[in-house]
Amino acid sequence: MTREKVASELLRVREQMEKLRKKEKQLQDQKKEMDEMEILKVTRKIGITPEQLQLLNSLNEKEIEEFLKERRNDLEAEKEIIENGKI
Repeated sequence: MTREKVASELLRVREQMEKLRKKEKQLQDQKKEMDEMEILKVTRKIGITPEQLQLLNSLNEKEIEEFLKERRNDLEAEKEIIENGKI
């Protein structure tokens, strides 16, 4: 292979790589948009308000776990009261 052919082939490969990088970015952006739409769909389905979602975003993981644990305890207590006929 001649030096010119190698240089030409190298240029062609670099151009292909650039096209693939652009395609990868487009696909990543498209996937992110689809993920965000799915999140929006779920939050609407379960009735989370934008304010509640903003609050959840501001909490760290440990705070969220603690909140969910408290909520489960509250629901179990309510269920127990109902089952025991106190309501």
